[in-house]
Amino acid sequence: MFCVYYFTMKLPIGRSDFKSLREEELYYIDKSLLIKEIIEDNGDIILLPRPRRFGKTLNLSMLWCFFGNSEYRKLFKGLKIYDEELFQAYQGRYPVVFLTFKDLKDSDFDSSVKKIEYLISDEFRRCKYLLDNLTDDEDREMYRRILKREAERTDYENALPLLTRLLNERHNQKVVLLIDEYDTPIHTAFSEVYYDEMIKFLKNILSPALKDNPYIFKAMLTGILRVARESILSGLNNLVVYSVLREEYSTMFGFRDSEVKEMLRDFDMEDQILGLLVNLTTHHVRSNRESGFGRDDIMIIPRDKRDKGIVMELKTIDDFEGEDKEIALNRALKQIEEKRYEVELRDQGVKDIIILGVTFDGKRVWVMENIS
Repeated sequence: MFCVYYFTMKLPIGRSDFKSLREEELYYIDKSLLIKEIIEDNGDIILLPRPRRFGKTLNLSMLWCFFGNSEYRKLFKGLKIYDEELFQAYQGRYPVVFLTFKDLKDSDFDSSVKKIEYLISDEFRRCKYLLDNLTDDEDREMYRRILKREAERTDYENALPLLTRLLNERHNQKVVLLIDEYDTPIHTAFSEVYYDEMIKFLKNILSPALKDNPYIFKAMLTGILRVARESILSGLNNLVVYSVLREEYSTMFGFRDSEVKEMLRDFDMEDQILGLLVNLTTHHVRSNRESGFGRDDIMIIPRDKRDKGIVMELKTIDDFEGEDKEIALNRALKQIEEKRYEVELRDQGVKDIIILGVTFDGKRVWVMENIS
């Protein structure tokens, strides 16, 4: 069965492009002071490992808009960073190189490498204006090979140092380098058994760009993993890692309690939802806790075990995988079944259990109940 609800405000569900989000006036939790924290950070190379769905790609997209284009000044009007003294001094003043590896999930090494090479080539194409005044023949030929996707592996391994140097020479300004989800290819390579090859390739791509690169103002990387002994980043002596346990940047990813309450107020849902989560006397509500073989999204546990218990799994529609709402809903229900999230309710003596899959797309929400 399906239930559809419509909200009056525009929710950017599944959106990670800061420019379009602001231009379309979609709902946005202000994380713009991340910019100030990065500028004031003494580290040159900053790694911020955070869990999935914590807004990493959106934040890097915001940084790209802030540093790289003075015409995007209007996107920040009304945000906290706009009133900071450093806004005028830094906005639109730096060339930016931005790569996101979040969609690199190929089952074989060659396909994954080819996609990384295409990403680099696309960034060279975005900066194609550099060719206009490029007089060095070797630099010009290498640039053209990468641009036409005719380059050798060694060209790509030296591509980011070349691009940052040329941008610095053209703009007389150091470069901001942004690498989103740097470790997604590593996760995939581990599960698909080409881990060693991928580690070596990525280290050859990223280390020359990050280690002692005099043309870098700031480099920021996001991902899931910290730096392990064999990591592609382990040899960088100028790398600063800010885990979720550190105070720095702790409010810049994910949502704080105060931000969740603010959203509920903005959507006139404070009474309904907070009443359920805080003032509900007949049930105990919890989220993201161990149950069965994983962590459920939401579990509603009745205090009277004769009442109904509820298990909910939330999913967004994955357009990249060609999903529609039915596929996403069934994926949510399948995860509940496979991970046996309802086991804790049964162990507590609850026999009447409602299993719900919830999925989002834009302003719409669908709910499916497993009634088998």
